[in-house]
Amino acid sequence: METLARGDRTIVAAEGDLLWDRLDPFAEAVDAAAAGPAREILLDVSRVGRFDSAGAEFLLRRLKHGDGRVRLRNARSELRSYLQAMPPPEMFRGEMTTILRPAVSDFIVDTATDVVERVSDQVRQFGSLFLQFVYFTTIGPFRGHRVRTDRAVSEVVVTGIDALPIVALVSVLMGLILGFQSAAQLEKFGGESLFIYSANMVGVSITREIGPILTAILIAGRSGSAITAEIGTMAVTEELDALRVMGMNPVSFLVVPKILGLLLALPCLVIVADLVGIAGGFVTGVVVLGVPLSEYWRQTQEALHLSDVFTGLVKAAVFGLLIGLTGAANGMQVRGGSQDVGLKTTKSVVVSIALVIVADLVFTMLFFVGDV
Repeated sequence: METLARGDRTIVAAEGDLLWDRLDPFAEAVDAAAAGPAREILLDVSRVGRFDSAGAEFLLRRLKHGDGRVRLRNARSELRSYLQAMPPPEMFRGEMTTILRPAVSDFIVDTATDVVERVSDQVRQFGSLFLQFVYFTTIGPFRGHRVRTDRAVSEVVVTGIDALPIVALVSVLMGLILGFQSAAQLEKFGGESLFIYSANMVGVSITREIGPILTAILIAGRSGSAITAEIGTMAVTEELDALRVMGMNPVSFLVVPKILGLLLALPCLVIVADLVGIAGGFVTGVVVLGVPLSEYWRQTQEALHLSDVFTGLVKAAVFGLLIGLTGAANGMQVRGGSQDVGLKTTKSVVVSIALVIVADLVFTMLFFVGDV
């Protein structure tokens, strides 16, 4: 703990974990500052790591008992959200919005600082996790760290096989939609005689873009969130600490099999999505638009190239890696209780989808430049 007196302002900087069995030094420093003549007491919690409900309750009570003199400073978004969502003590229920709201200038500075810290922490955690994954899958097996293939196969079943129905359903619907939309555009240029070219548009769109990105978004919402929730719950219940005590690395034991499962399952799901999506376009073209079966099949063969399918599979593998890393990184960042598990799970899905779209843009630009 560190206490700094600056004019009529006293800053009490907390450092470490804000847990129920470690509150005494911070409580003594805050009480000593409150007993002094300072008109304003700032509780700087920028260097606080983990926190629990007891630590949050301590902050809430000190904020109330300070009669407006005590304010939070540099609180991370996780801690501030937890404080705002936490039921306040009965004696000042309904007053927490005013107590927790910082001054406008402090809010701008705190928000900008918080955004920079969150992005840097995410990048650092993401990069560290990626390097550990590479180590445990390449160098680790030669140094006694076994790759748990049995767990990876189980993850393939959970991530891939169990997701087949929803992926197939959404893909066939997307193929039907693309068939109708392409026909509507082609009719403007040459009437029904151009309906045959809907096979080209459906085939290339599904294999290059729609199949990989749609499957990745579904898996991010279905499996990426599950990874974050599972690892986050283990962090809350101290199961991760138990693994470390037993001499087992959580990344090797939990994260590597999950990412390997995604790397194997996502390309397979994309192949299924491609086939089912093209079948949906086939139904629209042949059954609804009246394109001859042989002509539609021939046009699809001429439009599709092996490079189109390969492009989609490469994207799928990268998307699987991004979803797995994001889900695991957010799960291992859970602090506090079940409230933070929900927040990190939501964040995991949003960040995963955003990264998938950014990666798809990068791939599209690279392949476009290569085709030009």
